[in-house]
Amino acid sequence: MKHSMAVALYVLVAALLTACSSGAVADTSEATPATTSPAPETTTSAVDDPALAAAYEFIASYNDGDTDAVVAYFVDGGDYAADTVPSDTPFAGRGREDVAEFLAWSAASDTNMVHAECMVDPSAPAGSVDCTFMWDDLLRRTIGYVPLPGGATMTINADGTLSSYQSLLVLRAGAAFGIYMDWLSGASPDEADLAGQVGWNSVDEAIESGRARARYVDEWASTLTP
Repeated sequence: MKHSMAVALYVLVAALLTACSSGAVADTSEATPATTSPAPETTTSAVDDPALAAAYEFIASYNDGDTDAVVAYFVDGGDYAADTVPSDTPFAGRGREDVAEFLAWSAASDTNMVHAECMVDPSAPAGSVDCTFMWDDLLRRTIGYVPLPGGATMTINADGTLSSYQSLLVLRAGAAFGIYMDWLSGASPDEADLAGQVGWNSVDEAIESGRARARYVDEWASTLTP
């Protein structure tokens, strides 16, 4: 089961990578301040399947920054993994604690899953949903970088919680984080460790870090030259 879910997830995200390499989704080579923040977009029309509806509700909670709701989807004994490409990043994790912390942090820092498309595979076990999305990180968005390709395969319990969640994000090296942290270290050195933190000891610490990151990114954005 785990192997088939991982294969399906990589196939889903491969479609987004193909779009990126073909120019349909192009990255920005230079930092250009964004003038507006795009609203999260998902496909939500005609969602009759309960599992599919629950998947979109999970994404909506994440996009709303509702960290309590996001964390509540993850239950003891669930099969959870967050994978990245490349794999050796601080955002990769296994188990309820790691995955819930990462999603709580990123939701608190005003990151969104935009252009989400979810579908039910009729050949998979009941409750299985595959989603692709673009991961719209606030920091990258602020300086005009396009969202990053991502996807998730999840299994929805009867009560709407997640019995499994396997996600994959394709990360690109870029100047955004370094530019931000250079500014933050000078502007507010006492808060730099918290806002720039990418490893946490609890969900509450992850949420505090995410909110600080969002707060200081807004301040940083106000210093950028249009």
